Amino acid sequence: MLRHVTRVVVAADDSSRLVYRSWYTLDMKRAAVIIVLVLIGTLILWGRYEDRRLHPREFFVEHQVPFFSQAPTGNWNGLFQNACEEAVILMVAAVRQFPYLTPFDIEKKLIEMVRHEEQQGIGSSMTLANTQKLLKVSYGVESEMIEQPTIDVMKHYLQYRGLIVPASGVVLANPQFRQPLPPYHMILIIGYDDATGEFIVNDPGTRFGESYRYSYDVVMDAMHDWTGSQATILRGEKRMLVVPL
Repeated sequence: MLRHVTRVVVAADDSSRLVYRSWYTLDMKRAAVIIVLVLIGTLILWGRYEDRRLHPREFFVEHQVPFFSQAPTGNWNGLFQNACEEAVILMVAAVRQFPYLTPFDIEKKLIEMVRHEEQQGIGSSMTLANTQKLLKVSYGVESEMIEQPTIDVMKHYLQYRGLIVPASGVVLANPQFRQPLPPYHMILIIGYDDATGEFIVNDPGTRFGESYRYSYDVVMDAMHDWTGSQATILRGEKRMLVVPL
């Protein structure tokens, strides 16, 4: 009797092991299938990202960014005549730090930045490198310098960021600019429209500069960093700052 029972127990034990092994094998197969599917999905998504990065589709992008003129109270005299860099910096900072600013608040902050530059020995026109430093020092905003950008590279970054671009105001030739046209200027690109072939820009050089549009070719031709002289601005390097919005 004991032998019979023992055999039954052993047989039952063997059966449970077989069931366990079969379930274990099934779970491993399921896990392997899931891992393969996840890897395939990841590769597909990465391929689409790379394709979009290298070959941007015809598209429309416009980020919502506060607009400030460099002469917020209408006073274009004195330091406000050359405060385009400071106005662009303030627009970038305002996206996350200043939900509402009055024209007088804006004017005060522009003056504060200009006074800081004077203490640092920086002239009324700033290189893009000095603009990058002031953006960091004044508002803690990190940015990335890009040399010799192409239109496709700019459109790629504009999917998620904004672009600060130094430019010749004469080449931009905005009809709303005061005369004479500014030899050196700075704009904030907030989007683009492939249907019209235009960059969408917040241009602080006019009170009508919100979501202003310049053609791709005009922006690329105008893009020149400050050289230290109005006479040589068109020989300035082509570069831009990528900034968070």
